[in-house]
Amino acid sequence: INNFIHTLYNLADGFFVARGVGSVEFAATSFVSPVIMFFNALGRGIAVAGTAILSQLVGASKYEEANKYTSQLLVISLLFSICFTIIGYWLSPIIIGWMGAGEDLAYYSNLYLRICFLGFPFIFVFFVFNSILASQGYTMVSTTLSAISALANIVLDPIFIYIFKWGLRGAAIATVLSQFILVIGGIYVVR
Repeated sequence: INNFIHTLYNLADGFFVARGVGSVEFAATSFVSPVIMFFNALGRGIAVAGTAILSQLVGASKYEEANKYTSQLLVISLLFSICFTIIGYWLSPIIIGWMGAGEDLAYYSNLYLRICFLGFPFIFVFFVFNSILASQGYTMVSTTLSAISALANIVLDPIFIYIFKWGLRGAAIATVLSQFILVIGGIYVVR
């Protein structure tokens, strides 16, 4: 359910962009979706490994080791996400070119993808929080936080796209801001 909820970011962006911005901009949200999913899968991979190890440590009542491992997992996730953000931001035009986009589609895909890359540190950190909660058996908490974040994106999309008139840029900013909200919620719950 949690993974399904994370797909709602792009679905909501595509829905609102298609309704009021344009078909090329809508195509851009769909076009770059595999790139976003690829990097999210890397973050989830780190989190899955983290969940397995944390679960074993918590199950064995090795709480001090679990705390140390959680800190290491958080640092590793942050480092990877920052590297992916920087590399992805600068290589975005090349990636889109490799995928075969031309002219307007390339321009809008690059615009949307670059902003989405800026949200990777937030989403990677949440994946760590998700590992912490799952290792203790609190899977519904992370799912609830994800649902709140997806709803925030659904509310922010029309505000940024139509009211602020930011168009496709507004959809991407709404996604990043809702991911930031997700991390703030995760910090509140995990502490």
